Amino acid sequence: MKRSRLVLATAVGLVAAATGSYLVLSRLPAGSPANRVLLLSGNIEAHESVVAFNAVQSRVVELPFDEGQWVEAGTLLARLDASDYRQQVTIGEAALRTRRAELASAKQGLEAARNGVLADVADQALRKLDWQRTGTLWHQGITSRSEFDHVETALKQSDASLQRDRALEAARARDIEVARAIVRTAREQLRLARILLDYTVLRAPFAGVILVRQAELGEVMLPGTPVVTLADLDHVWLRAYV
Repeated sequence: MKRSRLVLATAVGLVAAATGSYLVLSRLPAGSPANRVLLLSGNIEAHESVVAFNAVQSRVVELPFDEGQWVEAGTLLARLDASDYRQQVTIGEAALRTRRAELASAKQGLEAARNGVLADVADQALRKLDWQRTGTLWHQGITSRSEFDHVETALKQSDASLQRDRALEAARARDIEVARAIVRTAREQLRLARILLDYTVLRAPFAGVILVRQAELGEVMLPGTPVVTLADLDHVWLRAYV
């Protein structure tokens, strides 16, 4: 850790020296005497970022770095106990499978209803043809009135069956729309569960030095609670006092 801090101090010192020289030279107008040099004092500061867990709460189970250590961008800084969030993902996956099965069942129901309508249409055509033929025979006195009434009743029953199955087909179509909406909701819930699971792993947003480590192993972290303060040495700046 001492070696890391020594490297950090040396790097900051070099930057300070270079930046300070630039400020002195920039204050020298062309042809100005040396006694008109403006000397400034200030501090070299690095961009600091407080890194924290977002939207999740759990116990710290991994914290591999200490203060003063250098980390690359994307390096694991801390990990929370993700058992609860992993369980939510498992539940979400099971729910999505169930909803998809319900959607498939609704589609099968619609297909069966459509087949029923097709059968009713064919039966209606047959009953209507029978009704027309029997009516002709009845008007010719070849068949009885009771026979004609029987055929006419069968035609009316066929019409009623067709209307019933068409209503059933429409209901099955609405069931599919509802099932699709439920599948979309389950898919979004699973996506959210996976996002929360990913939030249990904290990674460095950029390369830099850990200035402060606020968290400890076993500590329960709340959303937004600082874990580490990371300094970006690639973007430093000078605070000077005139």
